[in-house]
Amino acid sequence: MYQKFAFLSIACFISLFTAAQLTKPIGTRDGRPVYNFTAVNPKLQYVFIEDKPGNEHPHVGDDVMLRMIGICNNRFLYNSGQLNKGKPAPFTLSEPGFKGDIFDALVLMTPGDSVICLVDAEALYGHLNKKMPDFIKPGDLIQYNIRLVSIKRKEELEKERQEAIRKAMQEEQKQTADTIKQKPGKNKYF
Repeated sequence: MYQKFAFLSIACFISLFTAAQLTKPIGTRDGRPVYNFTAVNPKLQYVFIEDKPGNEHPHVGDDVMLRMIGICNNRFLYNSGQLNKGKPAPFTLSEPGFKGDIFDALVLMTPGDSVICLVDAEALYGHLNKKMPDFIKPGDLIQYNIRLVSIKRKEELEKERQEAIRKAMQEEQKQTADTIKQKPGKNKYF
């Protein structure tokens, strides 16, 4: 009898321990998870929410397609879905313009990744030379939820641009040739 009790006790302990390992940790009182942000600099922090495998990171000059929402003090500042009719927003990646620029975090991502970036509001509005809205105070952080959808390389963009120029020139040459071929009596300009 003692052996059965000991066995059941151990089995219950193991099942409770296993269940505890599978449950997600409790976050704040309101149930939101607590994240460990990494600081890029004093004005920008990020944390990966979804980190897809891959090594295709965007570089300066590449076009990236992003789904992005900007929030501060429970108010939406930016929503790429609203501005682009539900489609991802295109951005050309440039050198970061200021300490706190989200471009510093975008170069760490691969397609499919999701991050949360916290940007110092004063740094952003100071860079934009705009007055902060009344609901944003000094020291507040703007939260950007970003998903990198795709990357188009600078070289690929240049090829597409060259092809578009080539097609436009061919079309213009064809129209010019068609105009010259018209019979003199039918063309009011000749």
